[in-house]
Amino acid sequence: KYVGSYAKLEGGFTLWGWHAITGNNVFQMSRNDDGTWFREDMVAIDDKKDKRACGFRGTKEKFTEENVWTLLKKYDKQKALMSASIGKMDHRRTDGPSGEQMLEEDGLVAGHAYSVLQAREVRYGNDKFRLLNIRNPWGTYEWKGDW
Repeated sequence: KYVGSYAKLEGGFTLWGWHAITGNNVFQMSRNDDGTWFREDMVAIDDKKDKRACGFRGTKEKFTEENVWTLLKKYDKQKALMSASIGKMDHRRTDGPSGEQMLEEDGLVAGHAYSVLQAREVRYGNDKFRLLNIRNPWGTYEWKGDW
């Protein structure tokens, strides 16, 4: 009822949905080209025609890959709501109706949210692997790589 109908819930930002359901502040972390990460807080935009209107306000927080992994493990332990996505490339003729881009070789979809179910470190011999268990809410279009 909040946005007018179930039909208006299709697509959009996962973070907006989490904010609407929980009332908690939500944020996203994005990766720079140099491998560092930055945080942006989601902010609601007062738009009478679009109750889901939102934007992101940058913070001065910067993170290394190690910092991000530590946060993922911490939030996993706390059972926090988390998702992951792959940034989209420039618009292509083959983009889906909501702008998603199928990455055929990997079996992933850019611009699509995946549920993060768990973050784990696994040792195999002398090697240590960092694994994210993610789920595609669509239930189709599966990962084609190792692990």
